[in-house]
Amino acid sequence: MQELVLMLPSAFRNPEKIAARIVYEGEAFVAPGFRETLARLAADFVRGGGSRDALEVFRLDACPAGEDDFLEEERALVRSLGEMLRSYLGRGRAQLSRGRLAAIIEATPDFVGTFTPEGRMLYINAAGRRMLGIGQADDIAGLKLADCHPEWVEPVLARVALPAAACDGIWLGETALLGRDGREIPVSQVVIAHRDENDAVNFVSSIARIELESRLTRSRDFHPKLLQHFPHMVWRSGTDGNFDYVNKTWLDFTGRKLEQGLGDGWAESVHPNDLDRCRKVYFGAIGRHEPFEIEYRLCRHDGGIPLDHERCCAVRGSEWRFCRICRNLR
Repeated sequence: MQELVLMLPSAFRNPEKIAARIVYEGEAFVAPGFRETLARLAADFVRGGGSRDALEVFRLDACPAGEDDFLEEERALVRSLGEMLRSYLGRGRAQLSRGRLAAIIEATPDFVGTFTPEGRMLYINAAGRRMLGIGQADDIAGLKLADCHPEWVEPVLARVALPAAACDGIWLGETALLGRDGREIPVSQVVIAHRDENDAVNFVSSIARIELESRLTRSRDFHPKLLQHFPHMVWRSGTDGNFDYVNKTWLDFTGRKLEQGLGDGWAESVHPNDLDRCRKVYFGAIGRHEPFEIEYRLCRHDGGIPLDHERCCAVRGSEWRFCRICRNLR
């Protein structure tokens, strides 16, 4: 419980302004400097017998006018963790032996899997095998993490999720699983890095839940499939400045592969003499959540270096995103 309390704030947009508490069997687990505030998220995992076990998250800073205390995905995370704790702990401490815990994991309707830091699958529970179309008796010795997800998810996991989990302990986001029949299954996914006694990542676990009303299926804010063949170059980033989407027009223009364009790979296509100015304008604007326009030279796949005009808008959904459209001037 103490480990979960220490890890939980890292899943929120401003970890340094978040405090967590778990009350379990009459004992309170808190992080150093914990204090209660009026901005509170909570999920009870009552197990009967009068116990009021609860998971609580408090926002420590004042919320700006017109802004919700917590993002929608942060609320969903607390709900999911509460349900998970209720499921795993509801049968009493005596049933938390290795064998009983394994039985609970096998019975959960969520995908649960473990894999090595290199991406080799070690374990997939019964529900996960059904989602992927893998037989319950099938050997997964040769299965890789990339085999379980559509192609577009692989760079998200490799360049965003796994580094974040290695740094912060946990990552939460929207991805998709891939069935053997080629069907994509939108999921809310949690990735957790587990370390050994030398503080090296020993293995990674993943929990994925099918969300019938997930953000991936109910709201495609940026319509990535529609924008794939948009005549102008379009890309998208978060507040860290790393790209999490580029359209086909951008890839064709720069001659780069998808994995080269994600993360901070975009900088390699900017003319070196314009890069410092571009970074200053870009990161300054996203830090203020403000739109901006800029002209700079973007290197073309055939060696040409035309001048491009870029317009970026800041969009707030369940989290800040920055959508950028680039128009070639000559």
